Formats: sequence, structure tokens, C-alpha cells
Amino acid sequence: MQQSALKLIDFDPGTYTAHLGGYPGNYRSETAFKINKKLIRKVNDILAPVQPVNTINPYLEHKQKLTWHDASQFEILGRVYPDSLPVYARIPAFRKDVTRYEVYELGQHSAGISIRFRSDSPDIILKWNTVFNNHMTHMADLGTRGLDLYVLTYDGRWRYLGPGRPMGNPTYWTAAANMEPKMREYMIHLSLYDQVDRLEIGIDDGYVIEKPVIKSPRRGKPVVIYGTSLAHGATASRPGMAASNILQRELDCEFINLGFSANGKLDYEIAEMMAEVDAAAYIMDNIPNSSVDQINNKTERFVKILRDRHPDTPIIFIEDPKFPAIPLNRQITEEVRRKNEAIRNVYRRMVENGLDNTYYVEQIDLQPEDGDATSDEYHYTDIGFRKYCDTLLPILKKIINK
Repeated sequence: MQQSALKLIDFDPGTYTAHLGGYPGNYRSETAFKINKKLIRKVNDILAPVQPVNTINPYLEHKQKLTWHDASQFEILGRVYPDSLPVYARIPAFRKDVTRYEVYELGQHSAGISIRFRSDSPDIILKWNTVFNNHMTHMADLGTRGLDLYVLTYDGRWRYLGPGRPMGNPTYWTAAANMEPKMREYMIHLSLYDQVDRLEIGIDDGYVIEKPVIKSPRRGKPVVIYGTSLAHGATASRPGMAASNILQRELDCEFINLGFSANGKLDYEIAEMMAEVDAAAYIMDNIPNSSVDQINNKTERFVKILRDRHPDTPIIFIEDPKFPAIPLNRQITEEVRRKNEAIRNVYRRMVENGLDNTYYVEQIDLQPEDGDATSDEYHYTDIGFRKYCDTLLPILKKIINK
């Protein structure tokens, strides 16, 4: 993922620098601009006739009759190290000194982490804080810092119930209301591009909330997905629509999301983390961020780290997708062609040298031809993630159902 970063302390006259594209420490470009004079606009109290109303969030209507429960006491899915801190981070604090800075910082995001519980409360209210208060121009705050609540239906399928819309720090949000009092199984998908610092679940007084009874999604042998912003979850409209979360629900199998925006560069410390997991499968979706040189010189060692610990675990390799600008943008077309040619050659060499139990997903299978699957030419919308998941599902079903 790339985004512009322009931060002004104030708008006093002076010279400022705008950093464009990339991320802190590695911006694509920068440009200076000058503010010659300070503008002060006098505005009357134009909102005075408007009375505050609570038409969206019914939380305030019954906040006096709630009991609050720390979500971390329930079942947490999507972490390599179950007892590590921070609770809702993907890369734990004890690995900070051995992890590249940008990867560690992105690893603090709660992407792919889920909370499982059950309750008979008529209302489910969520209260949470996020650490970074991130905003992006190509992704809704609901996906970046929000939550998603799902309910397990009578036939064993996960069904979307309601969001947690980020409105402050903390945010209080009624994700479900006025339900028939009945014990149900729930799952909360956490924020994709921020770290949930603390999450509490509010229920009506006199009702029960506890750890889940039904083992869904199944745990024990999760699928680990490694890659770029596409694996991370950019730019899903809400957390539940990221690929790892869709696949987790539809395969009824825990997923661990190790996607790092703009930083899927085959860092060996991430391979070591992945190898800590007795996985059902490893998904390698790093090509959009990896250079040809990195693909040629780092892929085999990365895979060796996994296979030294888990010689029989399936590995799925995914090419760079066909972005909408292909084939009109000649520079992007050539860059993607070279990267895909490199991974095909490396993959062929590894197979010839004895690498087995692998799968290879080609570019043509990843996205629809009309180009309407991205928000900004590169990052998937919900349509893009649906197509992506539909491509992977047959492979993963074959692996998981063995």
C-alpha cells in the first residue's frame, strides 16, 4: 500500500515540505511549498439550529443497563504466538529487535485477528480504542479502524451481523440490537490498518457471555498468508471483507494474516515466524512488493526456512496480478512481466530440485478483465477480494479436506 503523507502543525506563513507516496523513511518524492499569509475566515455558528440527535447508534439509549467484558478473556484467533503482547498485534514485542522496522510497525496492525465468544444478550455493544488513529484516502475508516460482528447460523455458516464504526477513541457502537434472547455464537474481526488497543463487549444486565462452545473456525492447523497490502487487507470496505477473513469463514479454518503493506520483500525473519506455525498451508503472495533481484536471490532461502521445519506442508505461490493499467501503461506492464517471469523461473528451478506439494496461481486467474476490482488501480475492493478468494478456494479446499 502507498499513501501520501502531508502533516502541517499549523497554517502560519512559511515554507513546508509535502512527502508523497510510500511510507515514513521511504517516500517516493517530496516537494516544497510556501504559505504567504494566514487566512482567517470568520464563520457564524451555522450549526446552532441543528439539535444533536442519535439516529444511528442506539448505544446511548440503554448504556445504563450494560455490563462490560474484556474481549481478551475469550478466544483469540489469528496470532502466531497465542500468549504474546501486545494482545491484538501480529508481530509481538519480543521480536521487535530482530524484525525490520517497517515490517514490525505494520505488524502492530490487528489485521486478521478475530475474537470468538457466545452470548444470549439481546444487544451487543462494542467499545474499543485504536493506537494509531490511521486514515487513508483510498480506504474507508470502517476497514482501517473499525470492527465487524458475525453470527454463526443454524446451518454452521458465518453471517454478517453489523459493524463497529470508528467514531472516536474510545468508540462505543451497537453492533446488534433488539434480538430475541437466545444463546448464539459470535465472531469479531478486528481493524485491518490500526492496532486495537483494548476491546470490551457490552451486554445487557442479567445475560451471559462466555467462551465459545462450537469450534468454528477450526483451530490447530491454520493457514498462514504472507504478502503485501493485498494480503494485509487494502482496501476492503470493512474488516470482514479482507481475503484472510473471507477464507477463514468459508473454509471454517483459522487464518494468520502476515501481509505487510509495501513490505512483502521476503524478509527472512518473517519466514522464521511462519515456520513457528504448524500450518495447513503457507500462501506466498509477495510478488507485487518484491523486486526481480529479491525474487531471484531470496525466494529459495525463504522457502527453505519453511521446509526445514515443515517438509510436507503445502505452499501456494501467487503471481503479480493483472492491474487495470495493464497493458496500456507500458512501464507497469513490463515491471509485472519481469517479476512474474522471475518467480516462474525460480519456482520451476525449485520443483526441478525436489520441491513438491506446491501450487502455483497465475496472473490471469486473479482479477476480472473489466478492471473494476480495485480502488486505486492496485488495491482490491470487495469485488477484487471476492475474485481472489474464489481463485484460492478450490486449492485450499483440496488441501484442508485431505
